[in-house]
Amino acid sequence: MEHFRDLTPIMSSPNALGGTVIATGNSAQDSIQNNGFMVIYRTSSGDQELLGTLDYCDFAPILEERQRKRTPDTCRWITEGPEFRRWRSEEHVLWIFGMPGSGKSFISHYLYEHLVDEGQVPLHFFFDSKSAAAKDLNSLKKFYPTILHQLLRRASRKPDITRKKCFDISRQRLSDGDASSAALRKAIRDVLVILGSTYLVIDSVDECTDVDDEALEAWLGEIKQLPGVQTVVTSRSSQKLDTLAKRAECINLNLSSHIARSNQDIRLFIKHRLQKSVNPQFSGMGEVAEQVAEKSKGMILYARLMLDILERTPGDKEAYKRKLNRLPTGLSGLYAAKLSEIVNFDEVTEFVKSILRWLITCRRPPTIETLWGVDAIRSAVERTPTRISTADFTHFLRQHCLPLVEVLDDNTVRFVHTTVAQFLKGEDIEGEGETCPERFQIKVLDGHEHITIVSLTLLSWNIAREKAASLDYKDLQEYAILEWPIHFKQSAKQIMKDEEKRNLILSFCRHENFWPWLTARAASDVTFRIYFVVVVVVVVVIVVIFNVMRGPP
Repeated sequence: MEHFRDLTPIMSSPNALGGTVIATGNSAQDSIQNNGFMVIYRTSSGDQELLGTLDYCDFAPILEERQRKRTPDTCRWITEGPEFRRWRSEEHVLWIFGMPGSGKSFISHYLYEHLVDEGQVPLHFFFDSKSAAAKDLNSLKKFYPTILHQLLRRASRKPDITRKKCFDISRQRLSDGDASSAALRKAIRDVLVILGSTYLVIDSVDECTDVDDEALEAWLGEIKQLPGVQTVVTSRSSQKLDTLAKRAECINLNLSSHIARSNQDIRLFIKHRLQKSVNPQFSGMGEVAEQVAEKSKGMILYARLMLDILERTPGDKEAYKRKLNRLPTGLSGLYAAKLSEIVNFDEVTEFVKSILRWLITCRRPPTIETLWGVDAIRSAVERTPTRISTADFTHFLRQHCLPLVEVLDDNTVRFVHTTVAQFLKGEDIEGEGETCPERFQIKVLDGHEHITIVSLTLLSWNIAREKAASLDYKDLQEYAILEWPIHFKQSAKQIMKDEEKRNLILSFCRHENFWPWLTARAASDVTFRIYFVVVVVVVVVIVVIFNVMRGPP
């Protein structure tokens, strides 16, 4: 598989034929070893320069994560169905619809791997409107640059004459710095004509939210016109997307019509989960596992959440049965039930809200240590000192935030699914009228304000050396240095209406704290340095205006 960020580092990855692909920075050679034969293709510095101009997205981490998480032998039924067979024999778009949590992304990953196993190297793009770390993946901005980058990476492993044709025609189409969608589309079409037929896997089209209906329909029409490309799309079902798929004459596969097949996958998932558990009571729950599968009704996320809850339930099979019978149906019901458990405990409520606000708004997944710092600073700002020690924080987080969040192997924390963030924002994620309890609903502006205040408080502590303990928050400090202006920009009007918070902003900009931050910010980002002088001038002007408005400090 071609999972490469660029051509400069030394790295290796298995290719579609089971060999090894190596990119070497010094010689810029690509070597493919297949069945004992070594073929070397060279990539010129000009080719590398062209690849470097494309604002693409690297989905290798997502592919690797889904590979780890997908239960072996699941999703195979998709390739055995009439919809898939028809799609393989005709140049159509296969559109797979499903409810939130029905496993659409795992299905798209299985289809990707299925094609790779056949010797293909599918093009791929995964939309994402919920993850703050997934910049510009809620629009079409990175779609064409990413697809062209993937095609040119493939071309770089072809014989010189083919590689040269692909790169030369792309340079011609993108001449004079023209990186418009039209120019990129022309380059993609021309390269496809040279390289031949291929497949395209697009996941979560419903997450492409920053595009109007007309533009989305035009984009789908453009996808259908790509020469020799057979496309599979996944999304939630909605009136807009259902209509769009019908107009485009796509082959539709709705997971709600295949609940029995989905439940087979869920049984495999449950079996795999029980085998991995170190809890003997949980791993031996027997017939309770079948009840979980039946109650899931094809929703693998719902099955996972039920297992998360049951695994933390003390007792035997009878205790599991009683707990299972009390669990509400649907994702909204589970989320609401979890929040209702803590609604009467003010200290815990504020802790949970602080963590959830940060997770909804932050621009990259935080570590446990980062969240501990966030809560400690929040408690200090609100003058309600936390009783949670560093040692107890992880346990406290798991106790009160699971199964809404998960802790990954790298110690980062994130929502267990995008529907959690939607639910917390007050959305009806299943169309059944159940929404988040008002006390826990989170407004996006409040999240940006929360991060701004926590970040500036930490930066003030560190620079003034008033809080020695704050120096332990390395990850949080790094995030604060880089990101607080972005969050402040989103919430400035709201912050400036509150006198205490406004004073914090003004104090930071006027005080000696500001200059060390600006220096640290410039040192961490080459692009930022280009605008360093401009930023300084603008900030100074703003501070002067505030001073005039407020009078002498």
